[in-house]
Amino acid sequence: MTPDLELSKEAIKSLYRRSKSNEPKSVITQLPDLVRTATQLATFKAGDKRKTTHQHLFLPKDYSGSPTTSIYTEWSKEEAEAYLTAGWGEGAITEFKLEYLYGPEPEVSGE
Repeated sequence: MTPDLELSKEAIKSLYRRSKSNEPKSVITQLPDLVRTATQLATFKAGDKRKTTHQHLFLPKDYSGSPTTSIYTEWSKEEAEAYLTAGWGEGAITEFKLEYLYGPEPEVSGE
């Protein structure tokens, strides 16, 4: 929500819905191919009264933004869950799953 746009809260919500920012693959289309293939998606349930499903994108650890000097180190399941737990609180996250955003394609990998 940038105040310089001078939009109402409802206009901002409408703009967000039209932007398709809730689709992880569309959010990272501007990144280099190697970063996109190394991006991981965490899916989990969290919340106080009702547990709702959330998603969080993890770029490679210590990604500098440079396509030539970056090291593409993946997040382990434990590291990603600990990172999210720091924000949501201990015991708030359930049904945690971490996978690559671009997983193997059945017609290519045979899975």
